[in-house]
Amino acid sequence: MKSDVPQPVLPTVPVQSDLMMSPLGEGSRLDQQVDNIDSSPGVMPPLTENERNTNHVLRRSQREIHKPGWLNDFISSIAGLLCCILEPRTYLEAIQHTEWQDAMKAELAALESNCTWRLTSLPVGKRPIGCKWVFKTKLKADGTIDRYKARLVAKAAARAWPLQQMDVNNAFLHGHLEEDLYMTPPEGYSVAPGLVCKLERSIYGLKQASRQWNAELTLKLTEFGFSQSVHDHCLFTRNTSAGFVALLVYVDDILVTAPTLELIHAKYVQDIIRDIGLLNARPTSTPFPLGLKLSEDCGALLADQGKYRRLVGRLLYLCFTRPDISHSVQQLSQFLSRPCDVHWKAAIHVVRYLKGSPTKGLFLPSTSTFELCAYCDADWASCSDTRRSLTGFCIFFGDALISWKTKK
Repeated sequence: MKSDVPQPVLPTVPVQSDLMMSPLGEGSRLDQQVDNIDSSPGVMPPLTENERNTNHVLRRSQREIHKPGWLNDFISSIAGLLCCILEPRTYLEAIQHTEWQDAMKAELAALESNCTWRLTSLPVGKRPIGCKWVFKTKLKADGTIDRYKARLVAKAAARAWPLQQMDVNNAFLHGHLEEDLYMTPPEGYSVAPGLVCKLERSIYGLKQASRQWNAELTLKLTEFGFSQSVHDHCLFTRNTSAGFVALLVYVDDILVTAPTLELIHAKYVQDIIRDIGLLNARPTSTPFPLGLKLSEDCGALLADQGKYRRLVGRLLYLCFTRPDISHSVQQLSQFLSRPCDVHWKAAIHVVRYLKGSPTKGLFLPSTSTFELCAYCDADWASCSDTRRSLTGFCIFFGDALISWKTKK
């Protein structure tokens, strides 16, 4: 006799518990259902006839899925998607495009007009340092291309990490050199054979350049009424009749506060995705594989351990504006000395999560209160290798998240 009592509708939480049994597995019917839920919010695909007649198949709720309201301040607009922008890595790649040729010509013209070097023969016993081109696409606030920029740097230069910033054009060229330095002529700059460039002024990549530029900038900002912080020398503040102004300086990039400030590293995220080779990969909805517990000996050692360390290092920098991956990166950073294939798969999972949310970042509203509030929590001996506990905390200044950390 058939019962008139309707079968209970199970929520989606048990589906996630099943996924915890095989966090890295893909391709199952259950995976496809979860993907469909993620890609089409509020639309539930029908079950097949086989699944309706099978008792152990979980049924899902028919309620619509809505994004929590508190996430509205955390997720930025979709205008920052930059997946289609590709920048050349070498001079040979750049000369294939007119816009990059023009950018290199403009940089060489600025260097020559500023008398950065003069051509001379290389003295006996001197070794010239190398140089290279670095190419960056500058964007407007709405994500559209503003201009193409080519910068000539000495090969000793460290790579600059991209920020949401105001860029000072040719900032390092204002510094004068006290010692004799010779440089090989740059690619694309025609000179007679046997001649080298004797640097008269500083150029990007020299150790002296950043020091002299910082001293010059600090002097000028102080003259304009800014005060340098004693706790962080990169921070300059000023109180004016129009309100409070703050400048955060990173070499020749300056971050300026606004009435409402968003800190987003969408371009940096896209560079990570491109370098790992996941431009066409399927994104994930969670920052870490569900139910996965990492340990030191959970797989075979990676043949190329350097790629794991480089990726985790870039993710650590991204944590400055992405608290949602803080715990995941803390887990990955414990295995830098002996990374295994399982650790690498977990790191790839984090990159796939970033691919699905490249424009997330910190939102600092101007209408926030001045109330300081902190939350913390800890587990109990969760580390399978050391049996130590994990402690996490986050600190809010009004509605703005200003500090967070996960530590063993």
